[in-house]
Amino acid sequence: MDSHPLVEFVHRSATRGQCDAATGVATGFPIPWAFTLATAGQSPDLPPSIRNIGFHSVDATGFLFTTRGGPGGSAGPGENASGAPMVASLCYLTGNYPKAGFEEQWRAEGIVEEVDMAALTAVAPPDADLQVQIVASAAFATAREATTGSVAPVDGDGRLVLQGSVDDKALDIVVTLTAAKQKKGELEPAECAQAGFRAYRLVPW
Repeated sequence: MDSHPLVEFVHRSATRGQCDAATGVATGFPIPWAFTLATAGQSPDLPPSIRNIGFHSVDATGFLFTTRGGPGGSAGPGENASGAPMVASLCYLTGNYPKAGFEEQWRAEGIVEEVDMAALTAVAPPDADLQVQIVASAAFATAREATTGSVAPVDGDGRLVLQGSVDDKALDIVVTLTAAKQKKGELEPAECAQAGFRAYRLVPW
């Protein structure tokens, strides 16, 4: 066993085919590699925000991941005007004892820091499907607002609610066009950032 927990984590995950042994970058579907992240709620009187997020990569500095908006999502803390670091807890469970012959639980607590998208891409391209979904959703919301004067209806978490086959078809078209741009390398970083696509690293204490 390696003396550095993150190095050992990458080694074991690579053995299961979940990431590249040399870079710690996720291999992607059909092999799942995701974790549960907990951050503070939006205010002290609200419960913590908990969400499942896929790993982008893991190295000796921490766990890298991408998401829409902040790490805590719509239930998590907003922009921190004080500049204080955001603390978070991570839990990863794998295996199925006794069927799989093993079961592991990995936990980490630390600081979440935003990572420049160019720095993330230098490690490996971000998840293409997630990127397309986020950018396409933002483009659809913009088009809806231009047509109706509002992005409504949305659910309690601020996600768009589709209304019938017309919305379904319109969103499908936007997703197809966005996917084509992404495949050609034409999705600009500014466009992704405006849509809310973000990259973060959890640095364990």
